Amino acid sequence: MKSSYTGKKVVSRIICLTLFFCILYTHNSFAQTAAEIINKHIKAIGGQQKIDAISSYKFEIDSRIVVQYKKPGKWRLDFMKDGKIDQTEIYHGEKGWSTFKNGESQATYSGLSFENFLPGYLTYVTAPNFKIESLGADTESDNLLIKVTPLVNNSLYMYYLYYINPSTYLITKMKRESDVASYEVYFEDYITQNGISIPMKITKVNSDKGHLRYSELRTKVQINIPLDDKLFLKPALKKELSTFKGPGDKIGYKDENFITVIQPKYDDAWNFTEGLAKVKLKERFGFIDEKGKVIIPIQYTDADGFYDGLSSVEIDKKRGYIDKTGKIVIPAKYDRWSIFRDGMAVVKLDTKWGVINKKGEAIIPFEYDYIGFFKDGKVSVKKDGIGYFIDKNGTKVD
Repeated sequence: MKSSYTGKKVVSRIICLTLFFCILYTHNSFAQTAAEIINKHIKAIGGQQKIDAISSYKFEIDSRIVVQYKKPGKWRLDFMKDGKIDQTEIYHGEKGWSTFKNGESQATYSGLSFENFLPGYLTYVTAPNFKIESLGADTESDNLLIKVTPLVNNSLYMYYLYYINPSTYLITKMKRESDVASYEVYFEDYITQNGISIPMKITKVNSDKGHLRYSELRTKVQINIPLDDKLFLKPALKKELSTFKGPGDKIGYKDENFITVIQPKYDDAWNFTEGLAKVKLKERFGFIDEKGKVIIPIQYTDADGFYDGLSSVEIDKKRGYIDKTGKIVIPAKYDRWSIFRDGMAVVKLDTKWGVINKKGEAIIPFEYDYIGFFKDGKVSVKKDGIGYFIDKNGTKVD
């Protein structure tokens, strides 16, 4: 009888201890502050030092490659397809995100970005722009709950719930709630790369309708690939170069990021027109392309930019026209000239004015004392002291 009593007493103590530790565990789960949970989460990822050292994150999803880069105060996100960048997002600090696709600006965002550099992490919420709360343990999953409420740009009353595994302290789910759209993101299949825990499967589901929005299976993960400071520069959207003055007052060209593209070596230089720029060197003029290559030799005593595919150049004090290969297509015989517009140029031969086409043919005879510039299909002329208007055929009009 004593042995039976002793056995029951031992079992009773074991049950009590088990209940005590369960209660203690539950109590500790509830008792942990948001800061304590986040600190354990950061340690589970790999530690703050390793997180801070992350400069890039590259992975593949099906046929796409995604690359994220960061430096202090700088972010960049590239989406690549078929070996080419399809879309780029660059963080400009206070200016927010600028998104570019196929070389054109799509949108510019201002204010706070809520994105993580790496998905599945909760390291960014330590900023004062968020209210962070610990809600204890979720009744269904036993995950620890962290509520994150943005304090700026939150007109939609938006907040996030992060579900954190109490054993691993890695995020299993993030739930976004707002007055407009709600969704859930699940993080699964964590791996360790360079000492950093990374979720390889990310699934996004609409909370209101429950249907799947997308599921990503990531492969070929790389962390900390080499960086170049030029990655964080704003793309030159207009692809226009501007002149600048360098040492010795020589002129060169810079892009929109003020990076020298063409070294300053010209006595003077003009803006690019139709892909070519007029430059001056030793009192002679020629043309270069946007890489600085001389396309038309610097040999003319004067020249105009290219318009309608032609440029007027001076040869022996007369004017003619060349094409973009430098070929003379209209002989230099005119005393006055204009650039080509709509396939026509107003020129003066000896003492009279006329209009020529791009073949050098006179489409309005050289019989006028003055010809202005065409506007709305007509031009003002003066002949024998009388002024009036004519059309492109030389017919008198009102």
